[in-house]
Formats: sequence, structure tokens, C-alpha cells
Amino acid sequence: MTDIDIDVDYLNVNKLAYTFESLNSSNNNSLRQLAKDAARRALKIMNKYQSLHPSYKSMISYLSDENTEFTSEWAASVNKTNRTLMNKYTDELHDCLQDTDKEQIMEQIGSLAKIHTIQGNYQQIITTLNQFHSIIQFRSQPNDLNQFIQNKYIEFNFIQYTTTLYNLIWFPLNNESSSSANTSSLNAFKTINNYFKKVTLYYSKNEMLININNSNKEIQYYWLLNWLQLTVYFNQGKFDEFLIEFDTLINNDSALKPLDILNFDEVSLKTEILIMFKISIAITKPFKNLSLLNYEFINGECFDTETLFELFNDNDTFEFTVHEIFLNLSESNFKGFKAKFGDDVLINKLVGILGYTFPRNALSFIQFINNVVDFKNFLLIISITKRIPKSNLMTLLGYPNDYATNDLLLFISVLNLGELGIGYDYDNELFYNSGIKDNNLNEQITNLENRLTGESIANLIKGCLIEQALNS
Repeated sequence: MTDIDIDVDYLNVNKLAYTFESLNSSNNNSLRQLAKDAARRALKIMNKYQSLHPSYKSMISYLSDENTEFTSEWAASVNKTNRTLMNKYTDELHDCLQDTDKEQIMEQIGSLAKIHTIQGNYQQIITTLNQFHSIIQFRSQPNDLNQFIQNKYIEFNFIQYTTTLYNLIWFPLNNESSSSANTSSLNAFKTINNYFKKVTLYYSKNEMLININNSNKEIQYYWLLNWLQLTVYFNQGKFDEFLIEFDTLINNDSALKPLDILNFDEVSLKTEILIMFKISIAITKPFKNLSLLNYEFINGECFDTETLFELFNDNDTFEFTVHEIFLNLSESNFKGFKAKFGDDVLINKLVGILGYTFPRNALSFIQFINNVVDFKNFLLIISITKRIPKSNLMTLLGYPNDYATNDLLLFISVLNLGELGIGYDYDNELFYNSGIKDNNLNEQITNLENRLTGESIANLIKGCLIEQALNS
């Protein structure tokens, strides 16, 4: 693997704090241990950068019986050093302005951004970036590779991108009302997407300058931005776009492969990305694609699935556990999926690790995933039968036979399935299908899968039901 030398460990503190805050009150031993592990790692990173996250006191208290180095005395020492570092970096930044030394300016801005990000002082980062943007004067098209590297344009936008993402979407410190928060998120996504478009345009204009054997920091930041943008697509509910870009990234054959960045320990996005990958497949593609052997890459590209197997090759990881659970759907073991995906410990762990990337409320999004799975399974079942008692259908879907059917009835109504002859007989408590003729079973299933892959029922579900599901 190519050596990676960008310093991005500071970005993990807020994620670890989210996990800690989500799980520290759990009564489950494994979840409490996960909270301890998150706190311990977060405090180690705080020590590395000599900067304290607002949750540091809670973390120290939570680990009080662990005999760690993290004590109130340690925190006081970090605060003292932090003040010294802040003054040092600020003074050096202003000294650099006299010579307009871009590399030195960016080094000091980066040092300040790391400290402020951990502390949650996002506005201070934005103020600093705005203050020095006009002074730095980036080249839109450097003349050679050295100028491209020294231009620092991608690094500058990386700081803008991550600061906006953390401040307005993932880890905001303010408590806005629901309506104003939604508006703020929409504006933030627009801003973030614009940053990404600017960087990709800049990269494409200058791609010819990049030596095939070069893996400089600008390119490392570029690929990391691409992985972060995947999470933003997922965060917006753009699951199709997530899969398109995921396929492109894992099959990129650049000298510095995007996968080198994903596998870099400090990046710590691999678990999140791979679980998003499985969820996106379950929502937008036929369930057979959840098997790595049967995964169909977007646009019919014939890529080698060996890369996918390598990504899921560690049986001890959480992403492998989630992969195994979703594999039940590819095997039509719907009851097995429901039993495992409905486990409280798994759900809490999933929310604790990925909840900040979910579209809106995390638990509502878990319910949305369950709804989509049910709707797709319902269509598979109803397409091969004329009528089926509610109790039998619920059993096939993996529920108790007396489970309520309100969500399925909403699904039938919103998608106007009654026009296709699909409905529910309240008197006899059975679902019926009077619209599909007695065609060959395999042909019916194939036709259904074609619907699920094109302008599909999955898209209809997303378009028509996502608001109800996420707001329920």
C-alpha cells in the first residue's frame, strides 16, 4: 500500500464522542465496552493534538475505574498547553502574511483547524479561512506538478468541506428547532456539494500534471474528499449515487488508489462506508446483489468482485456482522433477517457508530430500512400468488402472524397498486392479486427484478414513502 502522510486523526474525535454519548448509558456490557473504547481513543487523540472536546469530562469520569492517564490534572495540563499552542500558531500565521508564504500559511491554518475542530469551535475555523482566502490567491491551473502540490487548493477546500459538514450536519453544537435545522441542513448540503464540485473540477483540469507514481498530500486529500462525499450522498438519501460512486472508487486504478485512503487507519471511515454499501443495496437493488458473488456493478461494468471480498475479509469486524445479516435477504431468509436486524444491541451499536450519517432521525431510518425490505418482499410474494392470508404473509415476511399491516396498506395506497389488481380484503383478512396472469413463475420473478433495477419500485418507495417513514 502507498504511504499516506496526511494528518487527519483529529477528525475522529467528534465521531468517537458521538459513539460515546450514544452508548454510555447502556446496560449492555458490550455496548458499555464500546463506549469505553471510544472514550479512550478520543482522549488519546485529544492528547495528541493538545485540544479537549466538550465531552472530555464525561469521558474521564466514565473511565475512572480503568486507571488511565486521563485525569483532571491531565486535562488542566492540556488546557495550559493548548493556550500556548493557540498563541504560537496565531502569531506564526500573521508572521507568514508578511511574506505571503502560502505553504506556511496553510500549515498554520491547518494546525489551528485541528485544534478548533476537536473543540467544536467551527465558526472560528470559518472566520480564519474567510480572512485568508483572498490573501493566499490560489492558481486555478498550475503550470506543473510542483505548483499543483504547492498550490494547496484541495487542502484548503478540504478544511472548508469538513468544517461545514461537522458544523451544520454531523455534529452541530447548537440546538436549533426542527424546521430551522432542516433548512440549515439543506443549505449545508448545497454548500458541501459546491465545495466538492469545485475540487473535482480543479482536479480534472490539472489531472495531466499528476505524475502516475505520485501520491502527494493534495491527491490524498482529494481521494479522502471523495470518500466523505459518499457519506454525504448517503446522508441525503441518495443511495443510487452512493453506489455509483462507490463502484467507481473501489475500481479506480490510480497509482494512489482510493482504497489506500479508505484502509488508512487515521481515516476511520471503512466500517461506515461498507455498512452504507450494504444498506444502499438493500434499498435500491434486488436482494441477490447482497451476496458479494452476485453483486452487479452499476452500468453493467464487469469488474472483479475480488476487491469486495477483500473489503469484507475480517470476520471480527462490525461491517462483516452487518454483511452476514443482510446476506439473509439474498437467501430469502426473511425471518432470519428480521430476527437479527431487530436485535436491540445491534440497532444501538449501528446507531452509535453510524447514526450521525443517517438521513434525519436514526431510529426512524432503521424503521425505513425495515419498511423497504418488507415492501420489496411483499411484491415478490404477491407477484407469485393470487391470494394469501394475512397471517401467512406476516410469517413469510418474518413477523408474528398477528402483526399489524398498516405500513403495507399505506404502501399499496401510495403506489396505487390497486390499479394493478393488488389489494387487501378486510372481511377475509387476506391480500390478493387479481392483476397478474398465470405466467411462468421464473418469468414473473425476472420481470419483478427488472422493475427493481430500472425506474423501479425502489425509486417509487424512496420518492413516495421516505418522508412518511422518516417522520413516523
